Amino acid sequence: MLRFWRSVRKEKDDFEALYENIPDAILKSRIKSLGEWYIEYACANKFKFYLFSLIGIIAPLIVTAFNALNMISGDLVKVVTVICSLTTSFSTSYLALTRCREKWKIYRDAIESIKRLLVLYWSDSIQDNNLKCLISEIEKLKDTEYKKWSDTYNTLAEDVLHKDPLSDKQANE
Repeated sequence: MLRFWRSVRKEKDDFEALYENIPDAILKSRIKSLGEWYIEYACANKFKFYLFSLIGIIAPLIVTAFNALNMISGDLVKVVTVICSLTTSFSTSYLALTRCREKWKIYRDAIESIKRLLVLYWSDSIQDNNLKCLISEIEKLKDTEYKKWSDTYNTLAEDVLHKDPLSDKQANE
């Protein structure tokens, strides 16, 4: 959890460099509050998504291990099975209801767009054309990589949303 807060603090500090020299105090305050909000919620939803996904993966593995090992009395195995089953059900339900993954993506998209706008704003004030070209190329590279990440995410989301259980069942028959 400490690592989580360190990464949030670092990203906020990095973001501050992009808006700290904005001359208008109201605009500067608005950019700061929006950016920090998006950073916190993107990071929080990413953390929740990975935490509950990991629980949903590990709990069934624990059940399998306890059932396969047969080294412990049957009652304890039943208790572990029930606890792990409940934990798995809660984790998957929590992820489905809160939509952490979708929120993480939305908030991450927003903060990356704000950062891009600020970088382009500051690049206009630079006199050195080579430096402007470098900034432009870096932003293009970042946009390309981010688009690949977004496309991967969107493909996964569409596969989950548009999956027809009947067609899978018919394909298996």
